[in-house]
Amino acid sequence: MLYACLTACQAFFTANCKITAREFPDVPFFTFAHLASNITILFKLSVLRVPGWDVQHVRQTVDVAECIEKFAAKFQEAVKYIDAKGEMKKTDAFSRCAWKLRRVKTWYEQKLKAETGADQHLDLPGVTQTDGFDFQPFDPISDLDWQQYLGDWENSMP
Repeated sequence: MLYACLTACQAFFTANCKITAREFPDVPFFTFAHLASNITILFKLSVLRVPGWDVQHVRQTVDVAECIEKFAAKFQEAVKYIDAKGEMKKTDAFSRCAWKLRRVKTWYEQKLKAETGADQHLDLPGVTQTDGFDFQPFDPISDLDWQQYLGDWENSMP
C-alpha cells in the first residue's frame, strides 16, 4: 500500500508539473488541494520508519524539496500573469502559496538535516516574519497546520 501511495504521488507530480504558470490562474481549486495532500503524503513517506520501508528509495524516486520548489516557483510566476491584467495585489493567494510552500520546503530540509544530526532545530524560520506581505489573520494553510499535517506517522500506523 505504501508503494502504491508513492507511485500515485509520483504520477500526480509528473502530470501536474506540466501545468504552466500562465495556466495556474485557471486551474481548479481541487488541483491545489490535491497538491497539498500529495506533498503531505510524500513527506510522510520520505521520513516513515517502519520495517521493510526504504526511505532512501522514496527520496530517490521523488525529491520532495524539488517538487515543492517547482510548484512554489510556478505560483510566484503566475502572479506576473495576473498582475499584468491588474487583477491582483501583492497579497494574492498565489504569492502566499509560494511563500508558504517555500517555508514547508525549508522545514522539510531541516527535518532531513536533523536525521543526520547536522541540525537539531526544526522550527520554521521567521514564523512571525511575513516578508512584506500583509496577511489576513485567518489563513487556511497556517504554519501550525503544516506542522500538524507533516507530523509523525509512525505513531499513527496500525
